[in-house]
Amino acid sequence: MIHYISSLHKRTGYHIIGMLITCCLIMLTPMWAQWPGVHENLAVCDDPSDQYIPQIVRDGNDGCIIIWYDARNGMDHINVYGQRVSADGEELWTQGGLQLTDTPSYTWVSYLFMCADGAGGAYFAWQDPREGNHNIYVQRIDSTGTPYWAANGIQVSSTSQDDFINGVIPDGSGGCIVAWNEWTTHEAIQCQRLNAAGDKLWGTFGVEVSEGTDFATNSTILSDGCGGIIACWLDGRYWPNWNDFKDIYAQRVDSLGQLCWADTGICVVGLGSVPFSFFPRMVSNNAERYYIAWQDWRNNSHDIYAQGLSQEGEISWTVNGTAVCDTVLDQVSPQILMFDEQRIFCAWRDYYDYIYAQLLDDEANHLWQYGGVLVASGDNELQLMDAVQLSSGDMAVVYTEQLPGVSDEYIKAQALDTMGTCLWDTSNMYVSSVVSGKSRVRMIADSCGGIIAVWQDYRNAAYVADIFAQRVDPDVAVEENDYDRVSSTFLTLIPNPCADRLIIRFSNQTNENTSVAVYDIAGCLVKTLYRGASGSGMLELVWDLKSDAGSPVPNGIYFVRAWNGIQQEAINKVTVVR
Repeated sequence: MIHYISSLHKRTGYHIIGMLITCCLIMLTPMWAQWPGVHENLAVCDDPSDQYIPQIVRDGNDGCIIIWYDARNGMDHINVYGQRVSADGEELWTQGGLQLTDTPSYTWVSYLFMCADGAGGAYFAWQDPREGNHNIYVQRIDSTGTPYWAANGIQVSSTSQDDFINGVIPDGSGGCIVAWNEWTTHEAIQCQRLNAAGDKLWGTFGVEVSEGTDFATNSTILSDGCGGIIACWLDGRYWPNWNDFKDIYAQRVDSLGQLCWADTGICVVGLGSVPFSFFPRMVSNNAERYYIAWQDWRNNSHDIYAQGLSQEGEISWTVNGTAVCDTVLDQVSPQILMFDEQRIFCAWRDYYDYIYAQLLDDEANHLWQYGGVLVASGDNELQLMDAVQLSSGDMAVVYTEQLPGVSDEYIKAQALDTMGTCLWDTSNMYVSSVVSGKSRVRMIADSCGGIIAVWQDYRNAAYVADIFAQRVDPDVAVEENDYDRVSSTFLTLIPNPCADRLIIRFSNQTNENTSVAVYDIAGCLVKTLYRGASGSGMLELVWDLKSDAGSPVPNGIYFVRAWNGIQQEAINKVTVVR
């Protein structure tokens, strides 16, 4: 079951979650208390002008840094703005966003990418036509939004044609690596590595990754774990005149900027059947193995395929890829993640109104049922937006659900465990229940097994986007008026304080499913003690003062929460003192 966050009370500049138990108020101040509920969401920037293409990374302190393009200074002066949001939803930079670039440039069709710098700040890269044509720029900011480098970034491309940013990732040594499409006499994938001081490490103009072809577009880059990258891209070397379809090639670049695999790259799929408008997705198991997923037209409908690569560039699975899902109708928009070093998680949109997922081992065997497990379904169109691994180790996806007859959407999320079981109650999966147009949803994992999502939102004007965000944590905070809270006499903790074990007695008033769990003072789930049908009457449980991982919990204050299927709950505080 997943519950959501709201602001119940506001005192002295911060919010407090109040829990009414018999006529007493037990004060619990979890670290996300200032986040609005899913029926409202946090307005990161709702300036009357247009804000678009949001990106989000963790800030190293359980909050996030969000950046976006912003047109508040006019359509001929669109620039990058940013905001840092703390773990409890407090905006730490200038209200409405801090201006991070200042160039007189029209960047309406540009892309924008960001990665954390490992020191509480971030790198971001963008394309900018300040000199007439689009070139690529990179900037590093600290935790206050202050630039480390020259104003308006370091230029890494300098052709006379338009270049298009494809991504930026950490290099593992405090710097970053940026990739872009370079359009000169041919289409090429170019990369540059910069250290923390902004020095270019791969020559003045970077490295051409896609040697051997004149038709390379839409690259994805991933760290090789050794200061270099693995890059894959859509390649038209065998289909130069049929621009709707491409193959996929890959190349490794080491920390010195040298190409490691065949001069022409490794052919991942060579059927001329991959639509050029979709980026292939790529992950690493951090043990010199890499995995790529894409959608494929070889069977006259879109299916999901994947391929494994070794550190040496050897194909690990079936030539041209292994089918993740090739059932009837279309499967599109794959998202791929590592569950652990041996298992690969892949989710996709199936036809128009389903989200499915599959788990594969490192030999491409399907670990879940054929065709994947159902993650979400609806009577309306669903769009898979993003996927992350949660701090619990489970996997989460976020998607939009279109409302019938209109162009408005909800945003929802779901999590799956290693068995393919959906963990978050299907009736309570909202990230945003506001009726409005939404797009470009991105998310990160928080430290409590939940997510922080950001997106473009059209709630204030039909064709003018704002930036909204929401934190959602499972089994933790309760939305206002969601529950009729019952007397604490229905939840007894003995002894309190406790030293070696805690006896928990919960008087269940119904035959509905019951859940009992322990949370720390920060609101993170510590131990799930019971979940299932218990029948009415007294339920007695024993907590051994250990976490779900089996580790003894430290001394301190904890909260025991019991709730059941008729939406009643009781919460009591216990102190652990050994």
